[in-house]
Amino acid sequence: MRSGRLFWGVFFVALGLLVFAEKAGILSAQWGVALGLWPLVLVLWGIALLVGGKVIRLVAAGVAGLVLAYLLFTLFSFATCDADWPRSRAVETHVLVEPADTSVHHASFTLDSGAGTFTIADTSTDLLAANVESNIGMYTLDRFASEGSRSLTMSLEGKHKGWRMGRFVNRVAARLHPAPVWDLEMNIGAAKLTCDLAPFVVERLDINAGASKMQITLGDRAPQTTVRISAGASSIRINVPESAACEVQMETALSSKDLSGFTKMGEGTYRTENFGTAKSTITLDIEAGVSSIHVDRY
Repeated sequence: MRSGRLFWGVFFVALGLLVFAEKAGILSAQWGVALGLWPLVLVLWGIALLVGGKVIRLVAAGVAGLVLAYLLFTLFSFATCDADWPRSRAVETHVLVEPADTSVHHASFTLDSGAGTFTIADTSTDLLAANVESNIGMYTLDRFASEGSRSLTMSLEGKHKGWRMGRFVNRVAARLHPAPVWDLEMNIGAAKLTCDLAPFVVERLDINAGASKMQITLGDRAPQTTVRISAGASSIRINVPESAACEVQMETALSSKDLSGFTKMGEGTYRTENFGTAKSTITLDIEAGVSSIHVDRY
């Protein structure tokens, strides 16, 4: 099969499936995410033209068709339009709060959502304070308390179905209390995710995402921090402190990697020089599709 034929075949199939998913209320497009991915179409199509290996050429052409389909899908979904179209939904704003409790030493926070813009960027005197802006559904906050611990799950409920003209809005800005040891889980779709976790004691961070743009800053307050990222075609940038040892394990396809200050230990495994001697250790386990991955030391 020729790469050009595969490109257009994947493009039309993916575009049709995306439109169907939007109409069924399964997926909502976000142009901000797609805009950050458009250079991948040029890179992948260039690979398809230059690389001699037939399998790599076909994979590159197929993924390029998939990314282009998502770009056009978001464009036709009017995701960038700020006008008040007759069928657009009003943006609802609300705050979800879990008060602080000095007896809580370990806390977990799970965010279950879809496409959107999500941040954890500041501390709070409450255990959790989340500002929400959305016109695709309402968020609920479920709590489970046990001795010395608190489990919080924030979920997008009542998602509006059907094709929506107008501006797509789904933004969550969460703030956490810096005292407890935190386990964090983000189950999101095509998203822009920004997390500054340096002020917090984070033992675990799990991110399950679609095609996304991520910027994550980690700290050294926890003796051991484990980060697992599963994503589609994404731009992933992670900042780790020089005071912490770091190991990166990644399983990717056709991805660019920039791991300055790391030594390759084996297939897909990289470590800093102070691994095994630093007071804190960060382990990054990254599984992604065609992506750009940067791990920087600060």
